[in-house]
Amino acid sequence: MNYQNRKNVFNNGNNKAVKLMVLFWCSAAGLVNLGDNPIEDERHLPANIFAIGAEHVNPSRANDPGLIYVIQSQDYVPYLCGLSYTDQQVSAILQKKVTCTISIPKAEPNNPLFLNKLGSETQKYTGIVTNVGEANSTYTVDISPPESVEITVSPSSLYYSKVKERITYQNQ
Repeated sequence: MNYQNRKNVFNNGNNKAVKLMVLFWCSAAGLVNLGDNPIEDERHLPANIFAIGAEHVNPSRANDPGLIYVIQSQDYVPYLCGLSYTDQQVSAILQKKVTCTISIPKAEPNNPLFLNKLGSETQKYTGIVTNVGEANSTYTVDISPPESVEITVSPSSLYYSKVKERITYQNQ
């Protein structure tokens, strides 16, 4: 992403977009070392995100993420309502009057992390990703779940015709 595109995307007062971009690209894309080889766990096998932890990051990857998750303040309302907070509690948190008319599951705020208990029934999550890379770009899902875990993402490829375009996807 060139400087002007980065400036246009992030100069909208949305520091949450920057924070999520760094979180995502410093953890998920940080599964490789500076030599682009997989980071290994204590058994010399490719490490997963739980084995790596927060200290093994490659923040230079956040410089050109391609896609980011954007979440606005109002997006937290259905999330907080889904956590069973009352209207008064959500209003106090956001410092404005709120009525909980819509709620989303606690594991589904728009960010790159989806949580599910192993052995539980299938759950669907929705995410929205914004293109901050080049126009006319295609991004394809590449998932390596642990054994006995099945993850599907639909659509499996996202085509963006322009910068700042947003596309919704689902995973289960």
